[in-house]
Amino acid sequence: MSDAPESILIVDDEQSITDFVSYSLKKEGFSVDTAANGEEGLAAAMRKDYDLFILDIMLPGMDGYEFCRRIKADAQLCHIPVVLVTAKTTVEDQIAGLNTGADAYITKPFEPKLLLALVNSQLQNRKKIHALLN
Repeated sequence: MSDAPESILIVDDEQSITDFVSYSLKKEGFSVDTAANGEEGLAAAMRKDYDLFILDIMLPGMDGYEFCRRIKADAQLCHIPVVLVTAKTTVEDQIAGLNTGADAYITKPFEPKLLLALVNSQLQNRKKIHALLN
């Protein structure tokens, strides 16, 4: 891992959420890219080396479940943590999200400090795993 800012891809079709999360993360020193749907997000994930994905479930076209399944099935991307940020609040929804391989699940509306804590926790875990493997 380099000293460059950690890079996060936000995949969400709600522009207000994307703007808010992007602003909050940039304020903390992260590099942030955005995508408005699953296909666009997957294409971005294939082009650039991200440290973490923040993903809505309800997306036009490819939904967040499918995006997560594809990321976790790809040998080059499966190590990248996925945080689901969604309006789907039932226990069944949360189980379904985690069963796709997501590393964390947070429901909208959310407390920005909680999202930041989850992001930092997932990035710390990724660094620890990376250090153990190298």
